Amino acid sequence: SRRRPVLLCIEDLAAADGVALGVVRRLSVASHSMRVLTLATLRDATIHPRINHPDLRTIYPPVAEAGFALVAAISPTVLGMKLWVLLHDLALVAVLGAWCRRRTGTALPSIAYAWNPLVVAEYAGSGHHDPTGMLWLVVALVLAERRPRWSAVAFAAAVMVKLLPLVALPFLFVVWPWRARALALALLATGLGMFLARAG
Repeated sequence: SRRRPVLLCIEDLAAADGVALGVVRRLSVASHSMRVLTLATLRDATIHPRINHPDLRTIYPPVAEAGFALVAAISPTVLGMKLWVLLHDLALVAVLGAWCRRRTGTALPSIAYAWNPLVVAEYAGSGHHDPTGMLWLVVALVLAERRPRWSAVAFAAAVMVKLLPLVALPFLFVVWPWRARALALALLATGLGMFLARAG
């Protein structure tokens, strides 16, 4: 975990990711009601040509964009975005440790994630925001039996950051009572509906 803060200051681990972060923070600050001509000022010669899928309004679900906007409002820098990711990554390590301790009596299994050099490089180093979604997914798994409705809310938040956690839905459905299932489906329908409406 000590290596994570060190990598925050390294800009060249993945240049393309730094470019993406620059685009995200600039577009997140812009109001969604701005006209296309106004947004055209953001299409500079350095960053815009390197954007993946420039024909789409966004490739990020609503909670991810809300996080980007929050970071942009506080510190519109690559370092600010990396700090956002790092805080979620450290929280994820803490939740994994507590979960492992509860189930096995020791937090040692969580070290497999915390000390993984690829995890350190990709998240603290490159600024990928996966830990934000992973944190909420793990919280959903931790709460699945004891607090199923809060688990459903956490799961919906995870999906609204990254769509990949959807693969865990069948496993959670087995554990959740019907009210938690209904709540999760309602939240997912609302969030994914917003995402699809804005992505086109």
